[in-house]
Amino acid sequence: MTSEKLITLKQAAEALGLPAFKIYRAAKNGILPTYTIYNSRRLVRLSEVISTINSSRQGGAE
Repeated sequence: MTSEKLITLKQAAEALGLPAFKIYRAAKNGILPTYTIYNSRRLVRLSEVISTINSSRQGGAE
């Protein structure tokens, strides 16, 4: 079990310097793992977002 804080999709986008719509779209399409607690607000772990982005990289320098 991890103690990493859950953050909103908007906070994740701001932390990564990405447009919020890209994070929202990835969450809606099931690309990003999301969590909901007591309401419909979707939350994410920043480390999981970064991991998903890194695993979807195509080409480029490694």
